[in-house]
Amino acid sequence: MKINTQPNFSGSFGIPPQMKAAEEKFREERAKGQDPVEEAGESAEFDFEPEATKPGILEPAANSIASQNPQTPTEALRRIGVELDDEDFQKLFFRGFIEKEVNIFPGRGGQKSFTITFKTLTGQEYDEVDELLADDIQGVKMTNDGYATRRNMWTLAFAVSQLAGKPVCKPVMKASSSGEVVDTKETAKKRRDVLSRLSGSVISKMMRTFGVFSVAVSDLVESPESDLLKKS
Repeated sequence: MKINTQPNFSGSFGIPPQMKAAEEKFREERAKGQDPVEEAGESAEFDFEPEATKPGILEPAANSIASQNPQTPTEALRRIGVELDDEDFQKLFFRGFIEKEVNIFPGRGGQKSFTITFKTLTGQEYDEVDELLADDIQGVKMTNDGYATRRNMWTLAFAVSQLAGKPVCKPVMKASSSGEVVDTKETAKKRRDVLSRLSGSVISKMMRTFGVFSVAVSDLVESPESDLLKKS
Protein backbone atom coordinates (compact mmCIF):
# COMPACT_ATOMS: atom_id res chain seq x y z
CA MET A 1 0.00 0.00 0.00
CA LYS A 2 1.43 3.36 -0.99
CA ILE A 3 0.66 6.35 1.16
CA ASN A 4 0.08 9.49 -0.90
CA THR A 5 2.72 12.11 -0.06
CA GLN A 6 2.15 14.54 -2.91
CA PRO A 7 1.13 18.15 -2.19
CA ASN A 8 -2.54 18.92 -1.63
CA PHE A 9 -3.59 15.26 -1.81
CA SER A 10 -3.43 14.98 -5.58
CA GLY A 11 -1.77 12.10 -7.33
CA SER A 12 -2.15 8.36 -6.97
CA PHE A 13 -5.68 8.43 -5.60
CA GLY A 14 -7.00 10.48 -8.52
CA ILE A 15 -8.99 13.68 -8.70
CA PRO A 16 -12.53 14.09 -10.10
CA PRO A 17 -12.75 15.98 -13.44
CA GLN A 18 -14.50 18.97 -11.83
CA MET A 19 -11.71 19.16 -9.25
CA LYS A 20 -9.03 19.14 -11.94
CA ALA A 21 -10.85 21.92 -13.81
CA ALA A 22 -10.99 24.05 -10.68
CA GLU A 23 -7.31 23.55 -9.94
CA GLU A 24 -6.33 24.33 -13.53
CA LYS A 25 -8.35 27.54 -13.39
CA PHE A 26 -6.57 28.65 -10.23
CA ARG A 27 -3.17 27.88 -11.75
CA GLU A 28 -3.95 29.73 -14.99
CA GLU A 29 -5.16 32.86 -13.22
CA ARG A 30 -2.22 32.78 -10.87
CA ALA A 31 0.21 32.45 -13.78
CA LYS A 32 -1.34 35.56 -15.34
CA GLY A 33 -0.88 37.41 -12.07
CA GLN A 34 -4.65 37.62 -11.61
CA ASP A 35 -5.76 36.01 -8.36
CA PRO A 36 -9.44 35.01 -8.32
CA VAL A 37 -11.67 37.41 -6.42
CA GLU A 38 -13.02 36.07 -3.16
CA GLU A 39 -16.81 35.97 -3.14
CA ALA A 40 -18.45 38.93 -1.48
CA GLY A 41 -19.09 38.43 2.20
CA GLU A 42 -17.06 35.20 2.46
CA SER A 43 -15.14 35.02 5.71
CA ALA A 44 -11.36 34.79 5.52
CA GLU A 45 -11.18 33.75 9.17
CA PHE A 46 -8.96 30.76 8.49
CA ASP A 47 -6.56 32.43 6.04
CA PHE A 48 -3.86 33.00 8.61
CA GLU A 49 -0.73 33.54 6.54
CA PRO A 50 0.39 34.56 3.05
CA GLU A 51 0.18 31.70 0.57
CA ALA A 52 3.96 31.43 0.33
CA THR A 53 4.31 30.51 4.01
CA LYS A 54 1.02 28.87 4.94
CA PRO A 55 1.43 25.12 5.52
CA GLY A 56 -0.89 22.69 3.80
CA ILE A 57 -2.34 19.62 5.42
CA LEU A 58 -0.05 17.28 3.53
CA GLU A 59 2.54 19.49 1.89
CA PRO A 60 6.06 18.29 1.12
CA ALA A 61 8.43 18.05 4.06
CA ALA A 62 10.06 21.29 2.86
CA ASN A 63 7.12 23.19 4.34
CA SER A 64 6.76 21.14 7.53
CA ILE A 65 8.00 21.83 11.01
CA ALA A 66 10.27 18.82 10.65
CA SER A 67 12.09 20.33 7.66
CA GLN A 68 12.65 23.63 9.41
CA ASN A 69 14.54 21.65 12.05
CA PRO A 70 15.98 18.63 10.20
CA GLN A 71 15.20 15.41 12.02
CA THR A 72 14.06 11.88 11.35
CA PRO A 73 10.34 11.07 10.95
CA THR A 74 10.41 9.37 14.35
CA GLU A 75 11.88 12.50 15.94
CA ALA A 76 9.25 14.66 14.23
CA LEU A 77 6.51 12.46 15.67
CA ARG A 78 8.04 12.53 19.13
CA ARG A 79 8.10 16.30 18.96
CA ILE A 80 4.30 16.30 18.80
CA GLY A 81 4.05 13.52 21.38
CA VAL A 82 3.42 10.53 19.09
CA GLU A 83 5.14 7.16 19.37
CA LEU A 84 4.60 4.43 16.76
CA ASP A 85 5.19 0.72 17.31
CA ASP A 86 4.87 -2.53 15.36
CA GLU A 87 1.15 -2.72 16.08
CA ASP A 88 0.61 0.72 14.53
CA PHE A 89 2.52 -0.37 11.45
CA GLN A 90 0.29 -3.46 11.09
CA LYS A 91 -2.87 -1.37 11.54
CA LEU A 92 -1.74 1.13 8.91
CA PHE A 93 -1.25 -1.55 6.29
CA PHE A 94 -4.04 -4.00 7.10
CA ARG A 95 -6.75 -1.76 8.56
CA GLY A 96 -5.84 1.20 6.35
CA PHE A 97 -5.27 3.87 9.00
CA ILE A 98 -3.98 4.61 12.49
CA GLU A 99 -5.27 6.97 15.17
CA LYS A 100 -3.16 8.89 17.65
CA GLU A 101 -4.02 11.40 20.37
CA VAL A 102 -1.95 14.58 20.24
CA ASN A 103 -1.69 17.22 22.96
CA ILE A 104 -2.33 20.42 20.98
CA PHE A 105 -2.32 22.88 23.88
CA PRO A 106 -0.68 21.82 27.17
CA GLY A 107 -2.66 22.69 30.28
CA ARG A 108 -1.56 25.73 32.23
CA GLY A 109 -2.57 27.16 35.54
CA GLY A 110 -4.44 24.04 36.59
CA GLN A 111 -6.34 23.79 33.31
CA LYS A 112 -6.61 20.51 31.45
CA SER A 113 -4.61 20.08 28.26
CA PHE A 114 -6.51 20.20 24.96
CA THR A 115 -6.01 17.02 22.97
CA ILE A 116 -6.91 16.05 19.41
CA THR A 117 -7.18 12.52 18.05
CA PHE A 118 -5.86 12.41 14.50
CA LYS A 119 -6.30 9.55 12.05
CA THR A 120 -4.53 8.99 8.76
CA LEU A 121 -6.82 8.94 5.74
CA THR A 122 -7.67 5.88 3.68
CA GLY A 123 -7.68 5.89 -0.12
CA GLN A 124 -11.45 6.20 -0.12
CA GLU A 125 -11.30 9.22 2.17
CA TYR A 126 -8.75 10.96 -0.06
CA ASP A 127 -11.24 10.60 -2.92
CA GLU A 128 -14.08 11.88 -0.76
CA VAL A 129 -12.09 14.98 0.25
CA ASP A 130 -11.83 15.88 -3.44
CA GLU A 131 -15.50 15.15 -4.09
CA LEU A 132 -16.73 17.26 -1.17
CA LEU A 133 -14.37 20.11 -2.04
CA ALA A 134 -15.46 20.04 -5.68
CA ASP A 135 -19.09 20.43 -4.59
CA ASP A 136 -18.14 23.12 -2.06
CA ILE A 137 -16.36 25.41 -4.54
CA GLN A 138 -18.75 24.90 -7.46
CA GLY A 139 -19.59 28.35 -8.83
CA VAL A 140 -17.89 30.15 -5.92
CA LYS A 141 -15.32 32.91 -6.40
CA MET A 142 -12.44 32.91 -3.92
CA THR A 143 -8.74 33.59 -3.53
CA ASN A 144 -6.11 30.90 -3.87
CA ASP A 145 -5.67 31.05 -0.10
CA GLY A 146 -9.39 30.51 0.32
CA TYR A 147 -9.24 27.47 -1.95
CA ALA A 148 -6.34 25.94 0.03
CA THR A 149 -8.08 26.62 3.33
CA ARG A 150 -11.27 24.90 2.23
CA ARG A 151 -9.30 21.86 1.15
CA ASN A 152 -7.53 21.80 4.50
CA MET A 153 -10.81 22.11 6.38
CA TRP A 154 -12.34 19.17 4.51
CA THR A 155 -9.23 17.11 5.21
CA LEU A 156 -9.44 17.90 8.93
CA ALA A 157 -13.07 16.78 8.82
CA PHE A 158 -11.81 13.29 7.96
CA ALA A 159 -8.63 13.43 10.06
CA VAL A 160 -9.96 14.70 13.42
CA SER A 161 -11.98 12.00 15.15
CA GLN A 162 -11.98 13.35 18.72
CA LEU A 163 -11.67 16.66 20.54
CA ALA A 164 -10.54 16.57 24.18
CA GLY A 165 -11.17 12.83 24.32
CA LYS A 166 -14.72 13.00 22.98
CA PRO A 167 -15.99 12.21 19.46
CA VAL A 168 -16.38 15.33 17.32
CA CYS A 169 -19.86 14.11 16.47
CA LYS A 170 -21.89 10.92 16.36
CA PRO A 171 -20.97 8.96 13.21
CA VAL A 172 -23.58 8.75 10.46
CA MET A 173 -24.41 5.14 9.69
CA LYS A 174 -25.60 3.59 6.45
CA ALA A 175 -26.74 0.15 5.37
CA SER A 176 -24.37 -2.14 3.48
CA SER A 177 -24.22 -5.78 2.42
CA SER A 178 -22.40 -6.57 5.68
CA GLY A 179 -24.76 -4.57 7.89
CA GLU A 180 -24.50 -0.98 9.09
CA VAL A 181 -21.23 0.84 8.43
CA VAL A 182 -20.03 4.40 8.95
CA ASP A 183 -20.88 6.78 6.11
CA THR A 184 -17.52 8.57 6.05
CA LYS A 185 -18.61 11.35 3.72
CA GLU A 186 -21.73 12.31 5.67
CA THR A 187 -19.83 12.03 8.96
CA ALA A 188 -17.16 14.37 7.57
CA LYS A 189 -19.85 16.93 6.74
CA LYS A 190 -21.03 16.89 10.36
CA ARG A 191 -17.47 17.10 11.67
CA ARG A 192 -16.66 20.04 9.43
CA ASP A 193 -19.64 21.92 10.80
CA VAL A 194 -18.33 21.42 14.35
CA LEU A 195 -14.72 22.26 13.49
CA SER A 196 -15.71 25.45 11.66
CA ARG A 197 -16.99 26.86 14.96
CA LEU A 198 -13.56 26.64 16.61
CA SER A 199 -11.18 29.56 16.95
CA GLY A 200 -9.09 30.31 13.89
CA SER A 201 -5.89 29.96 15.95
CA VAL A 202 -6.95 26.49 17.10
CA ILE A 203 -7.71 25.44 13.52
CA SER A 204 -4.30 26.76 12.41
CA LYS A 205 -2.50 24.72 15.09
CA MET A 206 -4.48 21.62 14.14
CA MET A 207 -3.55 22.03 10.47
CA ARG A 208 0.13 22.45 11.27
CA THR A 209 0.25 19.51 13.65
CA PHE A 210 -1.64 17.18 11.34
CA GLY A 211 0.79 18.17 8.58
CA VAL A 212 3.72 17.00 10.71
CA PHE A 213 1.86 13.81 11.66
CA SER A 214 0.90 12.93 8.07
CA VAL A 215 4.29 13.66 6.50
CA ALA A 216 6.21 11.80 9.22
CA VAL A 217 4.01 8.69 8.96
CA SER A 218 4.34 8.69 5.17
CA ASP A 219 8.11 9.15 5.39
CA LEU A 220 8.36 6.22 7.80
CA VAL A 221 6.51 3.98 5.38
CA GLU A 222 8.49 5.03 2.32
CA SER A 223 11.99 5.34 3.79
CA PRO A 224 14.24 2.30 3.23
CA GLU A 225 16.01 3.26 6.45
CA SER A 226 12.80 3.20 8.48
CA ASP A 227 13.19 1.47 11.84
CA LEU A 228 9.54 0.54 11.61
CA LEU A 229 10.09 -1.35 8.35
CA LYS A 230 13.20 -3.08 9.71
CA LYS A 231 11.15 -4.46 12.59
CA SER A 232 8.48 -5.93 10.37
